[in-house]
Amino acid sequence: MEASINKHLKENSISYCIDFFFQKLKIETLNFKDSQSIIFFLQAHNQKKHVYNWILQKLKFNESFSFCHLLWLLDYNIEPELEDLITQAIKYTNDEYGDCSQFTINTNSKKIQNLITKALDTKKIDFQQFKEELIEKIEYCRLNNLEDTYKENINELKAEFKNSSDPKINLLITEFEHQNLENILTKTSKKYKQKNTEAKEIDLNLDPDYKKYLIKTSTDLSKQNPNLSYDLSLLANSLQMHQLSEDILSNILDQTESVVWLRAHNFIKSKKFLKALDLIDSNLDKINPKYLLDYNYLKVLAWKGLGETKKALQILDEILKIKKNYRNTVILKQLYLKEV
Repeated sequence: MEASINKHLKENSISYCIDFFFQKLKIETLNFKDSQSIIFFLQAHNQKKHVYNWILQKLKFNESFSFCHLLWLLDYNIEPELEDLITQAIKYTNDEYGDCSQFTINTNSKKIQNLITKALDTKKIDFQQFKEELIEKIEYCRLNNLEDTYKENINELKAEFKNSSDPKINLLITEFEHQNLENILTKTSKKYKQKNTEAKEIDLNLDPDYKKYLIKTSTDLSKQNPNLSYDLSLLANSLQMHQLSEDILSNILDQTESVVWLRAHNFIKSKKFLKALDLIDSNLDKINPKYLLDYNYLKVLAWKGLGETKKALQILDEILKIKKNYRNTVILKQLYLKEV
């Protein structure tokens, strides 16, 4: 529905679009998400009369509607006699219709404002949990070569976290894209060899001269424009040029948590496990407590890389005590236990 609204806005006037989508809302039987999109469009253009008529229609036919739209209509001033009625209705409506988190204007009612604040907090927690569960699914699919599900989950991650600044999300996406490219090249290579058995084997690695060019260009760019350094390091990482990524990151003056995390990740990918552990331990005092699990997860991989499976299992147990569904820790523990 959002795509349809945007398309109509490009091709028609605002007044036409308002009338068109209001009629659509009145006449057609729409699902909750589509009706929400139209109502938010009408609200964005301050169409109180249309929203009011829509709510009246819902009440007339005893149909459900989201309370955030009613709150928007009432605006700042909510009459005392309506206050208890609305708060009770919101409390006893547990589905999406009772969700008032999308109403962000402060009201004169403390009761309703508290409900809105709680709804927003719940939504943030739910969204964070959704993100963590999705990341765990991706790790599981990658570990077990479930290609189709892996691709579906990555596409969902891209859609939900389009402009995310989370380095883990960006890294998962770039790793998938690089792996996808490798798969395409591998399939192309197999087809080529089937057609021409005398042809030489295709080298899927980057050409040495091209690698030199990338290293020089990236290094020069990061010196000329330090703001590009982190993005260039991500690019190098996606091309599995972990040393180049580390060289760029180590020269960044502001060693933020994202920078340190990616540097440690690079060391692990380069099998420099001791360096990864030293880097993490030397930055523990700077790390925000909420990111400790992320760093402990890297330490698990580093200790496992050093052949210290028991030590890796100890840290896994510490992580699982705090958060049972953190990434793919449960799967890793099962795999590591088989080796002990």
